[in-house]
Amino acid sequence: EKSPLEWYKVECAAAVLLACKSGEVARKVRDVVNVTHLRGSSSSQPIQVTAEFWDLRDAVVAAEQDLLRALGFGVRPDLPFAFLLNYLRALAAPAALASTAYTLLVESFDVDLAGRYLPHVIAAGCIYAASLVTEIPLDPPSWHQVISVSRADLEDVAATLVALLEQAAARLPPKPAPITEAEVEAAKEEDEKKSREFRLWLRATK
Repeated sequence: EKSPLEWYKVECAAAVLLACKSGEVARKVRDVVNVTHLRGSSSSQPIQVTAEFWDLRDAVVAAEQDLLRALGFGVRPDLPFAFLLNYLRALAAPAALASTAYTLLVESFDVDLAGRYLPHVIAAGCIYAASLVTEIPLDPPSWHQVISVSRADLEDVAATLVALLEQAAARLPPKPAPITEAEVEAAKEEDEKKSREFRLWLRATK
């Protein structure tokens, strides 16, 4: 009998296997089973073809079938990227805003937005968040109403993305202290001293 954690790993492996198939990225079931085994144990060796292997393989395949039924066999979901490009084009967004929105959309897959909102809402939220980050206003201000996205949804998506950026910024190393003019002059003097010593050494060796 598998523990809840073991079933969780099996479901994750099934999701990876299904994603490989739907994305036409060829991966054998055995490869996915081996990765699942290696990530779930202290062993550094692939799983041997024993009863343990077949048990794990059968569990992954069964979980994949459960996922397919749960998804209604719809394994090619709409992604927000096309919506984002169309909205940016319609808004005649500046390059700075467009690139920031695209970056935010890529980063949005690190959180649960795809499970909470439709793709066009996520795309609109990324544009709204980019507008806040870059301080570039959107014209007209009510543009989101044309695509049937509420202000509350925009703000929620934007708040999630801004929180993600803040978490990433908190993990960055602190900025080094600015170099003073005195330190710059001292470095120049040290370089000149080393250069003089090197020239003297060259003369002495001739």
